[in-house]
Amino acid sequence: MDILLALSAFHWGMRACLRPEGHTTVSVTLVALDLTAGLLFLFRSQPQKNAAMRDTLLCLGSVVLGGWALALAPAYDTWPAFAAWLFAGAGVMAILSLVGLGRSFAVLPSLRQVVDRGPYRLVRHPAYAAESLMVIASVLAHPSVAAAAVALIAVALVVTRIRIEERFLGETSDYRAYRDRVRYRLVPGIW
Repeated sequence: MDILLALSAFHWGMRACLRPEGHTTVSVTLVALDLTAGLLFLFRSQPQKNAAMRDTLLCLGSVVLGGWALALAPAYDTWPAFAAWLFAGAGVMAILSLVGLGRSFAVLPSLRQVVDRGPYRLVRHPAYAAESLMVIASVLAHPSVAAAAVALIAVALVVTRIRIEERFLGETSDYRAYRDRVRYRLVPGIW
């Protein structure tokens, strides 16, 4: 299964690379992010336990809506510079977070080794913070009511995803100890 997920990530990276508008800040960010995810799928450890199917499906919603927010955005070469650079900065943050997870990388809730290095020393879900910023950047690229609605729902689903994952991971003493050390979930000093 991980090989298929890696191939899927590589496919999406190639699609971003081959877009008609050429290489842009946004497309290069997507290629780097997809290649990182693809490689991590190939080298991640097997989970000790997966979350219940209902919880997994609820978490999948934020992944889908994040992609939908990007699909509603205009051609990458027409993005205002501030939106493209916000997207790229968030993309770098996401890549650093995913690389920090290393063999504990997962897209959906599963029980793997707790990671407390890199950005995970500051907040418990830095990859989700980055994902949320990328969604916001996609809306800022071409604001519309539809894009804003998708972004609001996507961010709400990220919060839901965090709550589901933390309930699931909180079954282990390692995660409870990590949660006690790293107080904030998404934004230092706020939540």
